[in-house]
This record gives sequence, C-alpha cells and structure tokens, in this order.
Amino acid sequence: EDGSSAVRSLSFGGHPFLSNSSRNRAMEVTNELRWYAGNNKHALKLMTNIRHEQFTVDQGANLYGSFSFNSLADLELGRPASFGRVLFAPKQEGSQVTGAMSFGDFWRPTPSVQIQYGLRVDGNHFLSAPDLNPGIESKFGVRNDQVPNRVYVSPRFGFTWIYGTAQQISFMPGAARPPRALIQGGIGLFQNMSASSLISGAVNNTGLPGSTQQVSCVGPAAPVPDWSGYRANPDAIPTQCADGSGGTVFSNSTPSISLFDPAYRQSRAWRTNLNWGGPVVDNRFAFGASVLYSLNLNQPGSVDINLNRDVRFTLGNEAGRPIYANPGAIDPRTGAVASRDTRVTTDFLRVNESRSDLRSDARQLVLTLRPVTANPKLKWTAMYQLLALRDRYRGFSSTTGDPFSLQWGQSQQAGRHTFGFGFESFPIFDVVYVSWSVSATSGQRYTPSIAGDVNGDGGYGNDRAYIFDPATTTDAAVSAGMQSLLARGSSGTRACLKAQLGKLASRGSCSSPWTM
Repeated sequence: EDGSSAVRSLSFGGHPFLSNSSRNRAMEVTNELRWYAGNNKHALKLMTNIRHEQFTVDQGANLYGSFSFNSLADLELGRPASFGRVLFAPKQEGSQVTGAMSFGDFWRPTPSVQIQYGLRVDGNHFLSAPDLNPGIESKFGVRNDQVPNRVYVSPRFGFTWIYGTAQQISFMPGAARPPRALIQGGIGLFQNMSASSLISGAVNNTGLPGSTQQVSCVGPAAPVPDWSGYRANPDAIPTQCADGSGGTVFSNSTPSISLFDPAYRQSRAWRTNLNWGGPVVDNRFAFGASVLYSLNLNQPGSVDINLNRDVRFTLGNEAGRPIYANPGAIDPRTGAVASRDTRVTTDFLRVNESRSDLRSDARQLVLTLRPVTANPKLKWTAMYQLLALRDRYRGFSSTTGDPFSLQWGQSQQAGRHTFGFGFESFPIFDVVYVSWSVSATSGQRYTPSIAGDVNGDGGYGNDRAYIFDPATTTDAAVSAGMQSLLARGSSGTRACLKAQLGKLASRGSCSSPWTM
C-alpha cells in the first residue's frame, strides 16, 4: 500500500528446526618430535596425528509439512502453489578415522636466509556407509554405497630473506639500525579434511525402506489448507496429495537419493604468497606489501543425474530460455512446475550426485603502513586490501541454459576493496587502554534471480532472471512492474538492471552498497 515494489519472502507457523538435535564426539592423539643439528643449521620435525570422530543428528525439519503461496491473495483464497512434507526422517549416525603425518626441515644456510620444506600425508576412512540400493546401480550405473576414503599428499616450501641495513634515523643518530627489508614467500598444497557428517545425506537418502520419506504436491495436487483444523488436531495435516491427484504428474511420493561420484576428492588448494616488509621514510614508518594467489581445487557441487536433459520447449520472450518440463506439467494457475515430469526415471525424484570437479581462484594484495614510534598514543595502522575471486560453477547453482554446463564467472564475493584504520592500546591516564578501528568494504556481488523453479530442472531456485525492457515488452503488467522497479529501486540496482535490459542476467552482475 505504500507504493513500494519490493518483493519479500514471508514465513509463518511452526519453526522448521525446533525438533532438531545433534551430537558430536571426537578423540584425538597428537605426537611431535623435534631434532636440532649440532651446528643449528637444521631443525627437523616429525608430527603424527590420529583422530576418531562420531556424529548423531536427529533431523526434524518439515515433519509437519509446509505450504507455499505465490502471493498474499493466494494465501487468503487458500490456493497454494505447492505442499511438501517429510513423512519420516531417520536419525543420522556415522563416524570416521582420520590420520596425518608430516616431516619438515627448517634450514638456515646463512644467518640471513632461512628455508622451510616438508611433506604432509593425510588420510581418512569412514566407519559407516550407506546401504546399497540396487535400483540406483541398474538405472544409472553408479553405486550409492561408496564414500570418499582417500589418502592425500601435500608438499610445502617457504623461505625468509633478511637483507641490507636501513638508513640511520635522522633525529635519532646512533640508534639501532634494522635490516633494510624482510622478504618472505612460499608455495604449498593445503588439504581439507571434512567432518564425519559429510556422508550424512548419503546415509539417510538411499531410497530404501527406513530412509527419508517425503511427499511433494504441486499446483492442483496441493491440498487446500485447513489452519484451524491442523491447530486442533496435528494428525489432520496431510500425508498425501489432494484427492484425485494421485498418479498424476503433480503428485509425487518417490524418494530422493544422495550419493558420491566415484572420483570424489575432498577440497584442496595450491597457495603461494610473497611478502615484503621494511622501514621507509628514514625509518619513520614500517611498510608492508603482500600478494597471494590461491588455486582452490576439488570444490564440491552436486548434479541431479535423474534430470532428463531433453529440452521440451523454449521461452521466446526470455532469449530462448530452455524448459525441461512439458507444458502439461506446469500449473497455469500458479506457474508451479511438476518435477516428476522431468525425471529420467519416475522411480526416484532427485538423484543428487556429489562431485568435486569445481574450482576457484583468488588473488589478493594487502598494503599496510604504521609509524615507528615509542609514543603509545601514535600506534596506529592503516591497511588496504584488494581481492579478486573467480569460480567455476555449474548451472545447478546458477543457470540460464543447461544446468549441467560448467562455466567460469565472477564470484559472489563481498569486499573486493577494503580500507582500514585503527589505534592499538591507546592509553587513557595509563589506566585504561582502548583499541579502536574502522573499515570500509565494497559491496557484495549478487545476481538478479527468480524466486522458484522456472526451467523445470527439479525444483532448484537457480534460474537467473531475464531483465524485461519496459519499452519493448508487450505485457503491460510486466512493463509497469519494471518501470516501478527502475524508478524506486536503489541506485546500484537501477544501474545494474538498466545495463542488462532485454538480456538474461549475468552472474554476480550487481553489487550492494559499501559497508562501514
């Protein structure tokens, strides 16, 4: 009623996670052995570690079901777009043993040069695994009882070089003269080892009796809600779709499956950095510069291998966006898409295969400046950081076309630019010491997206929006809505949308304002 064009999500009713509980238990033993050479040029270190971890999760989300509505008007009329309910969620349990061994050497060939190098080996073994569902193997040629038990090797190398002598401080002749500068750098492979709960989804979603059971009702199959009846008797909450919809494409009670790709590896990263630090301006200030590059490999993602990739039709007024559902599987009243129509086999709903073929890279520059002083009231630090992130993503997370396709794009990051300034331990009568800092960070990247599933790829809310041009679209309501948004939206949003009129939105194409 205030004339704003904002669209927000509204949730009401029982909290979906009130009945959740989790418990984690771990025992770890670590041993470290050091050996120093007689000439102090080598310091060898051997480290071993073993850890046992166990988890228990009692998942109670959506056990009472939830309705979704496209608008307040539909809510008032009792006209839901969909209804879903988890009928049974078993307790999740699992455990794993992880171990690591590393050997390294800290070598000082000269007093001003120090070199570190070493090798680390990590391994894990899950002590539990999902039960085999033969139907998955027969339909898709993959087993659902495989878990990622692996051994990983990580080499590391680094150095420190202290060189030269700084200029004498003009106002303090005879004072100690620090080195001209210190240079540090290194490169290494860093391995991530996930918690034992990594396999919880696969353990619970096998499609066998005793695994998670649910019901999904779309469009005409969604029951008409009876709020007062549910409040008086929770047993009246539907456990099936509306009468007469059973067996139709809009009604579904088949299970979803989670499994691991046989080639799944836990994430790792090659990181290299180079740092320079030293006094400047006649030793009045200490200046530091650091550059870092990280290539992040084996990043996790998932693919619904039960999605039929055949394009049924395209949307000509949205730059040919492909749709994977037949027109008869789309409810014309709400636009809800029946996922069952897009399946390779209707024996299952989603078959989510966890893969590790994504990657990203990060480039970072950090500059720092602080005064060299004994005055505690002048101990401040100024900082600037520049961060650039790119990642390789799949359409199942952001799509305008084939959900299976792999693309490189700008990451949805916050803080490409960051400025900081602060005082450390500022004395007040030498009784109270105050640290104070302020920072300004550029806005987070985000993507104009559609709330809901439009392309029919299985209910994923991953569709990037088509930015309709109000001057050319023939739909009066769409034209009026876009004109209102372009007139009333924030300056950043308006600029982002105007640059993409008549196009499918690019990933990470918009940016929120700076934050302090």
